[in-house]
Amino acid sequence: MSETKLDLKDITFGELISNRGTTSQVYSVAKYKTQSNLVAKVLNKGTSLPEDGYTEVKALKKVGDFVASGQVPESAFKPGSRNGNTFHPVIIMQRKNGKHIFDTPQYEGLPAGKERKAFMKGIVEEYCRKVAKVAVEKELYQDDANSGNWLVNFVGNTNKVASIELLD
Repeated sequence: MSETKLDLKDITFGELISNRGTTSQVYSVAKYKTQSNLVAKVLNKGTSLPEDGYTEVKALKKVGDFVASGQVPESAFKPGSRNGNTFHPVIIMQRKNGKHIFDTPQYEGLPAGKERKAFMKGIVEEYCRKVAKVAVEKELYQDDANSGNWLVNFVGNTNKVASIELLD
């Protein structure tokens, strides 16, 4: 991943989308150069660039989702921050449709226990099919089943999965 500082004139951060990850936060990107409909994964301070960013950038390039990487000051995505001049590694990528499984009404509407467990078993099977498809078509295997690394879309208000979107 590049240690190049991104030009702040080229990027406009939007709202925080997710802080579920242990090593990063995801923000919407209103604009990067002439592109829109993007997200930025902002890695936490102290995150090692080569180990935590390089492989992700390589994978994103292989599937066609990579846009840019570099570093930005914290003030770019957290205006008024006390650490405004601290630089963070950032990966800018195509935005995917869907929701984190735990944020869906389908998941939230199920009582904890056997019914939710059976529901999640079906979701995980769909996730595995998607990972296998990408592995075969793109010759790239994602060995990270963290639920924060994929989004789900349902068919209307049903529990039927319309699609799974892999994020990294």
